[in-house]
Amino acid sequence: MKSAFSFLPRGFASLLDYISPAAFDVIDWKAALKKAGKISKELVFESNVERVKAQIADHLPPGLKFADKELFKEVSDNQFTRNSRKELGQNILVLYFQQIFLGPDVFLDFRKERFSSFKTDSGEQTLYWKPNGLWTEFNSDFLKGLRLLYNGFYEQNEAALDRGLSILGLYSETMTQQAKSELKGLLESHFGQGRTAPMKFEVAHFMTSFDNLFVFLKNNKLKLSEDFLFLGIYILTLYLHLEFFGDPFDVVAAYNQVKVGS
Repeated sequence: MKSAFSFLPRGFASLLDYISPAAFDVIDWKAALKKAGKISKELVFESNVERVKAQIADHLPPGLKFADKELFKEVSDNQFTRNSRKELGQNILVLYFQQIFLGPDVFLDFRKERFSSFKTDSGEQTLYWKPNGLWTEFNSDFLKGLRLLYNGFYEQNEAALDRGLSILGLYSETMTQQAKSELKGLLESHFGQGRTAPMKFEVAHFMTSFDNLFVFLKNNKLKLSEDFLFLGIYILTLYLHLEFFGDPFDVVAAYNQVKVGS
């Protein structure tokens, strides 16, 4: 199934190399292929980037601004002080949750090339974000389920977590309690690091935990929305950037910052 996506632009297609092969047996890949075609067109022409930016403009974390094209250049290691690196990483986490809770349009590309930092005349660091055309519109039910999943997980609300998993199709009518517990354990393995302490983001961990999850879903004969593929890409670009910084970041604080403001 993965070969069907070979038409994608290189900057988009390369991200699929990180996605578990089992994912393509679980998601609705024909619907995913159709959506990927739309995203590819937008990535080339960027015809809706300004519209999507306008939807989140009033919700950017303090200290982060959209970059003007003429001012923006790719990130390099020496552009960031340790403090600005920590600030940007935490802001990216806030942005991740902010887009999920705002929806339905979500910029998917959080790779380091989309962010930069400049010193002002006073010597202070200003952080900039330049979204590209790698964005998608998530289904409303998918977003509802995902929000409940995060609510349930980070607020330790079992009822909300179960409801979110059901809406997302991660529970089946025939699934045993043992299987449901196993599923929650896999989610705990992926998200659990960040619930009790600042978390270091490692792409290898992302790949292993998501592979384990999709293999479980495949073995339990579950079929999921195509949006899971694009959520995976979204999370992957987050990991790629935060791994580059190498610092631990406070996921719960980012989640709470969004929840308090929502």
